[in-house]
Amino acid sequence: MIALAQRNHRRYYSNLHNINFLQLDAANLPFSHDDFDLVVGHSFLYLINDRPQVLEEISRVLNPGGVIALM
Repeated sequence: MIALAQRNHRRYYSNLHNINFLQLDAANLPFSHDDFDLVVGHSFLYLINDRPQVLEEISRVLNPGGVIALM
């Protein structure tokens, strides 16, 4: 999925910068508090054993007033 996202980014959205595609442990993100203005997730929560921990981590790294979009 990351390779596909990278190809689509290069093909359709190469004008958008400061974008990274990473595979990480969603329950233990290696980012500081309030690092992100936007967190997007698609079709992954059903795969997670500890959903509350993952949602807590998302909340931790999201800026106050930031946006989360889970599909």
